[in-house]
Amino acid sequence: MICAYARWRYNDDMLSFYSTVRKRGILLSPTFYNYMIASLHKASMYVDALQLWEDMTMAGLKPNHFTYTLVIDLYSKEGRTDEALTVFREMRSTGLVPKETTYNIVINMIVRQGLQEDALYLFNDMRSRGIVPSNYTCASLLNLCYKTGHYQHALSIFSEMQVNKIDADEVIYSILISVYGKLGLYEHAEKTFKEMEQIGLLTHEKTYVAMARVYMKAGSYDKALNILENMQENNVMFSKFALSALLHCHVMRRSVESAEMTFQTMLTSGFLDKVAYSNMLNLYMNEGLIEQAKELIIKLRESSMEFDKELYGSIINVYCKAGMIRDAELLVKEMEVNGMLADQILKTNLMQVYGEAGRLQDVKQVFESLEHPDSVALGLMLYFKRRYGCEDDAKVLHKKLLDTSNGVSMSNHLILRFIKEGEIDKAESLWNEIVELGFSPNDFAHSSLISFYGKRKQLGKALNVFQAISSSGSSPGKMVYNSIIDAYAECGKLEDANCLFKEMEEQGHSPDSVLISSMVKAFTQHGKLKEAVELYNDMKAAGIVPSLQTYNTMISVYGKARELQNAVQIFNSLQKSGLSIDEKAYSNMISCYGKAGFFHEAAELFSRMQQEGIKPGKIAYNTLLDAYARSGQHTRAEEVFIEMQDAGHSPDSYTYLSLICAYTNCQRFQEAEDLLKRMHRQGLAPGLVHFSHLVFAFGKAGLVEDASRLYMEIEKTGLKADLACHRTMLKIYCDNGYTHEGILLFEKLQDYIEPDGHIYRMAMDLFESAGKIVEAKYILQLIKSKGFSYQSKFKGAIKLNTSEQMYTGCKREPFS
Repeated sequence: MICAYARWRYNDDMLSFYSTVRKRGILLSPTFYNYMIASLHKASMYVDALQLWEDMTMAGLKPNHFTYTLVIDLYSKEGRTDEALTVFREMRSTGLVPKETTYNIVINMIVRQGLQEDALYLFNDMRSRGIVPSNYTCASLLNLCYKTGHYQHALSIFSEMQVNKIDADEVIYSILISVYGKLGLYEHAEKTFKEMEQIGLLTHEKTYVAMARVYMKAGSYDKALNILENMQENNVMFSKFALSALLHCHVMRRSVESAEMTFQTMLTSGFLDKVAYSNMLNLYMNEGLIEQAKELIIKLRESSMEFDKELYGSIINVYCKAGMIRDAELLVKEMEVNGMLADQILKTNLMQVYGEAGRLQDVKQVFESLEHPDSVALGLMLYFKRRYGCEDDAKVLHKKLLDTSNGVSMSNHLILRFIKEGEIDKAESLWNEIVELGFSPNDFAHSSLISFYGKRKQLGKALNVFQAISSSGSSPGKMVYNSIIDAYAECGKLEDANCLFKEMEEQGHSPDSVLISSMVKAFTQHGKLKEAVELYNDMKAAGIVPSLQTYNTMISVYGKARELQNAVQIFNSLQKSGLSIDEKAYSNMISCYGKAGFFHEAAELFSRMQQEGIKPGKIAYNTLLDAYARSGQHTRAEEVFIEMQDAGHSPDSYTYLSLICAYTNCQRFQEAEDLLKRMHRQGLAPGLVHFSHLVFAFGKAGLVEDASRLYMEIEKTGLKADLACHRTMLKIYCDNGYTHEGILLFEKLQDYIEPDGHIYRMAMDLFESAGKIVEAKYILQLIKSKGFSYQSKFKGAIKLNTSEQMYTGCKREPFS
């Protein structure tokens, strides 16, 4: 009857009949108890089942494997772990070896308690007995190892699963992907995910989100977004878990619009939490969207959301960045009322906002409230003291900062900050104190100071910093070498820069493409094109991959050298390199074509740039216009001029110079000169370069009077002609037989400039041509005394006798 009741699951009748049997003093065998306990277990009548277990033990009946396993599971389901483990130990003490099912129940129960060591002990004991764990047990252990950070243990368990041919389901694969992500094994995670996709195991959002989080940890936010979009395409429902990951992905990609849409979806679905609000506030702050952050805070305050410390911190950060000091102070007080004390990070934020507002006393007050100020707080206090000239104990504070774990790093950061702000005296002071106090500034600080001095042509100061490194017993790092070499190059000391370049290689620092690009650029700027090309070839021979800057520089080098074929080769190499070609590279190549007279090729490249999705800027338009101008294509140049303005780019001085060249190159001098008036109408004042080009063009065409008129107009417009312009006008007079005008100009120039060899030689020719022998002899005397060479173009060249060669150095009066 008991077995029948149990089989039919008439559990109440079974218990009633059992009670009657017991009253009659009939002792049932263990088999009947097993039937009854199993029936009650299936019916979730755990208390009644455990009562039968107690009756059985009181009766001195001997349980078997089945009984022990059932009872252990009953205690586990009731949450009575200690009793379950007691029964498990009792079972083993009787000599019964637990089977796979029993081990799985106990291990899973221990896992739920977070007792990893006990769980692994039982797992190892189970394996030592040759018992293969179930899929579920492995999943539980993997999850426990993942949650407790024992990732290598998790991988070991998965390896054993493969050895024992235990099938892994989606849950296990999902945990494995997360483990790979934590260990930085991103390729393994990606491979596992793809394998799951191939065998059709991708059905749950947790797997997609796990892979997305791995990509986010690796900084591959676009890939993470693709995973979540694929999840949506495969009709996998988005829960709060997935939407939170999607929001975080958009925040990290700094995609405000997408983040706002996801945030709104979470709001509509009732999934918004404190983390979502914090994420959005941080995004708005990173993007400088203060007003949006403030609006979100208002909505947040109106909601029923309970604030935690992190959310308070995010809001206070907004108030601090927005300069809302009073609001920040009130929120800190609200935190304290709610039992949350402001931590060091919040107080540091307050120090920052007080300092930026010039409230140094408040900065000190907050600083003094810190029980153990860290390097950030000490650094801020030191920064504001130095910024506002409060030197009372700044050096002592600096010493305290340097004695902290990250103090030297923070001190170096302050040096960089002062350099960035142009406060070089304060940066130097900090640098000197670090050295005086027995510490060493890092390469960032050394390099930044050297770069600052180099850009301002203060080579002596840059060398002092560089030499101080060696004096301290340290060796300059690659970054420092880069900076000092750049400093030498900036100051035109190319030989010294080259020597240091070689020294750097001898010290084991391989030059990178950035440094080589700087060196190539320096050689090019100083007309050393051969050296620039040699350095580039050495770089390629050394296997150093050129950067985009290197390619750009080399195109410019060959452009200046008028070596179009080589420039084309460099550009083709750039196209094959896989680098994203920018507007500058296209403009440089267009310029090369233009200088070589290949305006068709220049125009084709300009069109290709647009097809590649690059919107031409002013530089690109000017470069194309110049290409047409050099070939005298004034009509096309004008078309580019109009197109440029339609694209929203206002013409500049260079634009008009190119147009002037376009007209002068096709002998349309009146239109060229009219451009000066057009410049005035558009609010641009013509410069010396515009007048100089017109003077040269008129002179080249033999229009001496027009050239002279424009030359005279330079002074009337308030401009000052340079030596090259004077030389051009004098040559025009000389070449066109305007001897008298040429002599008058030379005599005028003597009063306010120091003529060069070219001017003296032209003056000599003018005086010889006019038959003014005395004046010619005097000029020849000046030429000889200044070391200039001279070869007369007239027969019977003038020779000086000994007395005439005695140059007194006195300035002559202008000749009449």
